[in-house]
Amino acid sequence: VGRHIMLNSNRRTDAVMLEALIAVDGTKNILSPKLCKGLLKHKLKSGGWGSTQENCWVLVALVRYFHEFEKHVPDFKISLWYGALFGGKQDWKGRSTETKQALVPMRAVQALGDNNFMIHKEGKGRLYYRIGLSYAPKALRLSAANYGFNVSRTYASAGDDDKENVVFDAKEQAWRVKLGERVKVTVTMITTAKRFHVALVDFLPAGLEPLNPALKGSPKGDENDSASGGDPFRPCSWGHYNPYTFRCYSRHYWPEHINLRDERAEAFRSLLWPGIYEFTYTARATTEGTFVVPPAKAEEMYSPEIFGRSASEKFAVVKA
Repeated sequence: VGRHIMLNSNRRTDAVMLEALIAVDGTKNILSPKLCKGLLKHKLKSGGWGSTQENCWVLVALVRYFHEFEKHVPDFKISLWYGALFGGKQDWKGRSTETKQALVPMRAVQALGDNNFMIHKEGKGRLYYRIGLSYAPKALRLSAANYGFNVSRTYASAGDDDKENVVFDAKEQAWRVKLGERVKVTVTMITTAKRFHVALVDFLPAGLEPLNPALKGSPKGDENDSASGGDPFRPCSWGHYNPYTFRCYSRHYWPEHINLRDERAEAFRSLLWPGIYEFTYTARATTEGTFVVPPAKAEEMYSPEIFGRSASEKFAVVKA
């Protein structure tokens, strides 16, 4: 009660807490960088935050953070080591948004077996780094994985079409679709934490082609598809209740932007609250054959280690 009178908000509270932690603990408290990162990720596309009050408190806190954590102008050298393997050396002088990358082949890492990965820094300044691994699986059949997102996918007949047009063959563990028929694709994504800059990508089997309602002359898909419309910024319009945050939200029309391409369908959202979300679109079976369907994948685009994928599947398009 009275929250609106006090001009209070979650971002303002975070900013006050950040400034207080810095005043008490300086750079020692591990929560300070996390609060700073959260404030920056909540910045709107317009460049500010939700109100003048939020802008003022957040900027004051960020300036305090900068003067405490970035008080030394970077002037250092870093060296990378994996056991006895030297991965490279780089110099940093002055403030810059530039990023530098060092690539170490997996074959060299595997030859040394289990070892410690070391980053050695000499000099003053704060170092920001990320260690990532790029790989390709050997097997075509992949199981589902949950590293922040739970993702699953189903296929069904679109609209009032015959339900027998799309069936799952339990014996063959494969989806079977009649050639020329419409297929409704439903990708379900669950997250139990707040996520930023989320991309959900569903790869189509080679025998399907998406129906894009934005293109004139394109065959119509299901009227309830995510791509058919709906305002993602008016979540209470559809009456869904979020079991994780106890707030109304849009389960179907959550994407801010959608791409329907030849081989994949993409949905994007800059800020995604915890909840259960569905991304639906319609495709048509255009090519006869048996195909392997890559997993659908959800990830934070700027923190790709937070991701999830569905299992890969077998998909057959057969003559009616």
